[in-house]
Amino acid sequence: MRIAHIAALPGTVASASYRAREAVVRNLSEGLVSRGHEVTLFGPAQLGVPGGDVIVHASDDHTHGRGDEWLTRQLAQLQSLAQCASHFDVIHFHTDLIHLPFAARLPCPYVTTVYGPLRAEEHGPLLSQHPETALVSTSAIQRRPIPWMNWRATIRYGLPARPIASIARASDGDYLLFMDDIAPGTSLDIAISIAGRTGLPLMVSGVASPDDRTYYRQMVAHGHRCGADVAFLGDLPESRRWELLAHTRSLLVPGACADAGGMNIIEAASCGTPVIAMRTEAHLELIVDGVNGRLVTDVDGAVQAAADPNVSREACRCVYEQRFTCERMVDAYEQVYEGL
Repeated sequence: MRIAHIAALPGTVASASYRAREAVVRNLSEGLVSRGHEVTLFGPAQLGVPGGDVIVHASDDHTHGRGDEWLTRQLAQLQSLAQCASHFDVIHFHTDLIHLPFAARLPCPYVTTVYGPLRAEEHGPLLSQHPETALVSTSAIQRRPIPWMNWRATIRYGLPARPIASIARASDGDYLLFMDDIAPGTSLDIAISIAGRTGLPLMVSGVASPDDRTYYRQMVAHGHRCGADVAFLGDLPESRRWELLAHTRSLLVPGACADAGGMNIIEAASCGTPVIAMRTEAHLELIVDGVNGRLVTDVDGAVQAAADPNVSREACRCVYEQRFTCERMVDAYEQVYEGL
């Protein structure tokens, strides 16, 4: 099959959501190429698949700029696709819904993966004009606001297998980890309170958007008030992120994930790292209480779980191997493509 992936550009979505999309596009492209498909990528050059038969259509990959500048670049990317769309058997969009009016005139089948939450009042009017468009959800809860759309599958993120040797022992971690965007929706304030009450240091890997700088400053102050030992590490290289994640006692996910598919939770499972999260419908899709993490209902429960997760790291890894491998993700998308 000749497949085109249309990637989101940096700066068009929140950092954690972009990182999740970037990982899906890269891992899915590599898997498809290894199975003999011809994959063309429209997106930033850094998303190219080393050693694969992937043609990269480079786009501006700076990380700053006004929203209208990113809109212009994304539209230019779609224009580039229009010039060669007839070459493909399937076009796969990872760009939210900006492409829908354009995609309706494509000469080949297309599918869109939905990464963020949908809201009936915001997205319903546009989607109602394109009810035939094929959609893939990354979590079942995404479908609820607009259940009448042409949903083809729910496909979880898939990650390459990491060596078992990279999994730390349960007693090794002497710190807690928060790995997400620094924004009100991800509830870093709760993570800081949990760390303060356990007496464990909290490592914070994440960035705040320009609109959330005030919240960032509030979190620094909150850490001082709670007497918590908080290290704000910013946006880390991938190797350092994996090192932190593999050796932490637990990953704290006290609020909603910045991306609906919960990439940080899946990354934790791949490392054998327990997750402590609030009991929400989204987290129930990803975490089996007592197996790859603990689901709690309040801060008191989170503090108790953080002090002693009582979760086998080998069992966490098994959840990854059963549900979140690249092979499963590629299998599922191949089935979607074939059904278009």
